[in-house]
Amino acid sequence: EKAVQILNKFLPAIDNTLKEKQIKNNFFSFGIHEYIEIPDVEYIREVGIMGFEVTVVFSRPGKRVEKKKMKKGSARKQVVKAEEIADYMKTKFGTTILKRLGGNNESKS
Repeated sequence: EKAVQILNKFLPAIDNTLKEKQIKNNFFSFGIHEYIEIPDVEYIREVGIMGFEVTVVFSRPGKRVEKKKMKKGSARKQVVKAEEIADYMKTKFGTTILKRLGGNNESKS
């Protein structure tokens, strides 16, 4: 609940868009160049202009079973795929996902 509120505050600072390369399995990250880009945040002279990275980690129920030291269990399908995260962000927050261009990666000689 709290994470959703924070994301609702931070996503407008990046125009509610994420690049496809920013979304990986189990998490996504994005950077905010200046904290004053966040709506309703005032400039604080002592802080100056500073940016930061935001990383959101997704996990499924039962993930803790894999991390226990004693009586480790096997938890299946604990990975949250990048496609699932992209779909969640589109439906929950209306985020636009920018696709990679499918150009040639060959260098010219």
